[in-house]
Amino acid sequence: MSLLTDVRVAFDVSIVDRTGRLLVCEGAISGKEYLDPHGREVRFHPDALIPGSRWRTASKEEESEYLTGEHATFAPDEVALLDLREHLEPFRAYCRTLRPTKLQEFMGFGASAEEIGVDLKRNGILDALTLRTGGVARLNYLISVAPGIPGTTTGGLFVGLHLDTGDPFRQRRAIFNVGEEERMIVFCPTRVDLHYQREGVLDEEFEGSAHLGRKFLSENRDAVLLGLLVRPGEGYIASTRSLLHDGNTSRMTTFDWSLIFGLDFMPA
Repeated sequence: MSLLTDVRVAFDVSIVDRTGRLLVCEGAISGKEYLDPHGREVRFHPDALIPGSRWRTASKEEESEYLTGEHATFAPDEVALLDLREHLEPFRAYCRTLRPTKLQEFMGFGASAEEIGVDLKRNGILDALTLRTGGVARLNYLISVAPGIPGTTTGGLFVGLHLDTGDPFRQRRAIFNVGEEERMIVFCPTRVDLHYQREGVLDEEFEGSAHLGRKFLSENRDAVLLGLLVRPGEGYIASTRSLLHDGNTSRMTTFDWSLIFGLDFMPA
């Protein structure tokens, strides 16, 4: 069974109320142009590209186009939403005890399941994820990001829109919102890998990095960026090696907390 089939199974239309969940940002800006509204020293990579500050709710026509139409790379075979709220409540309770109060604390990491105090077998979240996705699930880590930042991925500096590394057919991640507010995951609705294959770029050139994201967006500065609002207790699986993406806390007022699971799929 292919991974894309597995992800379609995981996508539950009854859970995903699409109304108002899809936002549109017209194009990207340089991270050098970002001025933090709180006066913090938020440092992006010198070549990072990030969404602009002006977002709007997608129209019905755009929802239809991007979710089910010709450009539907944002569709079930690329982005799957999951709802496991009953399993996530112990993790959310743990996050409430850790919640930072200083905006200068940009990033923070939680602990293992044992330190969090959750018995994963009794909780059942790994079994639920495996059942819903077809991939063998494992808990990776917990991460927090301060509110008001148009990017959440960092390697010392925030990297901006990027592709992930790894085998897209054998390894993916499921990311759950265990905070108190809707969090936004940003995607460019273009399969960048297919784009560069058509342009004759060799496979070994795109090992998933911010570099390829910067290349694509610098060549397509009018590219549309989409934001999906993920509610507390919901999570998503996405083709993050194919779709340029990043988290975004610019609409949030409290710290963003994400619980990250790895999913291992057997080769077809």
